[in-house]
Amino acid sequence: MSSQVTGTQYVEKFDYNQLKDRKYTAADYNVDAEMAKGPLQNRRCTDCLFLLIFMGFLGLMGYMTIDGYVNGDAEKMLAPIMTPGIICGYNNT
Repeated sequence: MSSQVTGTQYVEKFDYNQLKDRKYTAADYNVDAEMAKGPLQNRRCTDCLFLLIFMGFLGLMGYMTIDGYVNGDAEKMLAPIMTPGIICGYNNT
């Protein structure tokens, strides 16, 4: 077992009162050699399925927007509607 202090051990033994001192420079902090370059081991892409689902969602939303714009009646959507489904300003016969 190495004598190097891990990040968790450092946090547990750190004197947080040092942070109140404006002249504290963190010179006693040692970066873990494995973490200095970032978490490089066991990396893989996990969001490919979500990306495909999200792109499908965006495509469907785009289709519905275009279909609503072409075939819809925006004035009916913006007009007030009374309780029995009567749209104000339109002939509801």
